[in-house]
Amino acid sequence: MAYWKSEALCLRVLDWRETSHIVTWFSRERGKIATVAKGARRRGSRLFGVLDPLVRAELVCYRRAGTTGLHTLCELEIRDTFREARREACRLHAALYVLELLREATAEEDPHPRLYDLAVRALGRLARNRTYNPLTIMVFEVLALAELGRLPELSRCVQCGREAAAAAAWPLLAELGGLVCPDCAARLPGACGDRQVLAPQARAALRALAAGPEQAGTLALGPAALAAMRGALDASLAAYLGRPLRLARYLAR
Repeated sequence: MAYWKSEALCLRVLDWRETSHIVTWFSRERGKIATVAKGARRRGSRLFGVLDPLVRAELVCYRRAGTTGLHTLCELEIRDTFREARREACRLHAALYVLELLREATAEEDPHPRLYDLAVRALGRLARNRTYNPLTIMVFEVLALAELGRLPELSRCVQCGREAAAAAAWPLLAELGGLVCPDCAARLPGACGDRQVLAPQARAALRALAAGPEQAGTLALGPAALAAMRGALDASLAAYLGRPLRLARYLAR
């Protein structure tokens, strides 16, 4: 048996048989993995009552050599539960949305250490900041899309390469990968995707967030810009996944 250790975020816990759980994790070293926690539903087990989505822990697991599928969870040390993020509905929904994005946007055992670190930082901010800021999640989404190679082009038309006009609102077609100039948009079929219109302020804000989370504190954005950014990110993730994320509708605007 090959034992391994990694820090990981708990994404989902499912009952398995009468006494155990199947737990999905996003680990820093191995990416998304599924483990069986044997006896975790039995009172007296060291794992009883501690396995819960949003838990960050150090895991020790093994999988028999030459096999595929479930790993066996044998040791766990809790590092964080992001307890403060659970005290307010909007912050809890945002935290669970982070987990859903990790679960749905990544493949089994495909490591993304940077994506793991981005998620931990976003959850930490949700726990620390008593006032919910929608840019906390938008920063995570923008950087996650960049890490996954799916950040939309926000500076020029993806059809003709023309640079985006500084004072004009341009449509974003997520399935084409970014902005489309008005001339190219007019030549596209009317049914070609859900066209999100991005004004210059919203485009500039999304580009700023791609530079790093520290930029979020420098932005002063009104409801219209935030709504446009939210629509662009929803559309980009839905185009990548082939469906919208379920919890996106519950994010506080």
